Amino acid sequence: QYIMLKEKNIEEFLTKKGWNFSNNKSIVGVIMPSKIDLFFGTGGIFTTKYIALHFGEDGIAVMPLNNLTGKIESKSSFLITNNRIKSIIFKKNFLSYQLVISGENFELKCRVNKITIAASWHKKGLANILEQYN
Repeated sequence: QYIMLKEKNIEEFLTKKGWNFSNNKSIVGVIMPSKIDLFFGTGGIFTTKYIALHFGEDGIAVMPLNNLTGKIESKSSFLITNNRIKSIIFKKNFLSYQLVISGENFELKCRVNKITIAASWHKKGLANILEQYN
């Protein structure tokens, strides 16, 4: 997938929302379709979904990207505030990491590729975030 999003777009979006932005703290994650969703056809995620994640001072902003335009889907974006986060784990795989963000009543899992084509900011952001949470 070719991600056209720029870190500047993330900064503009977060600023508009009133959420904190920090340079080089953004990454792109991939949420895979769940086998159960595919098998039973019960709503949920049918296709691979790309999300931008921003690790800011006030928490983690989760911004789903539109599969066609690559733009941030404003309506389905949300902030997981720091006080709701219990753990942030990056499990290293061959070409990617499995990221698990857990709280009291939620768990967000996604794959974070080490390199994302066309998003040069992803590599810098990933290095900074790994330094902080590994």
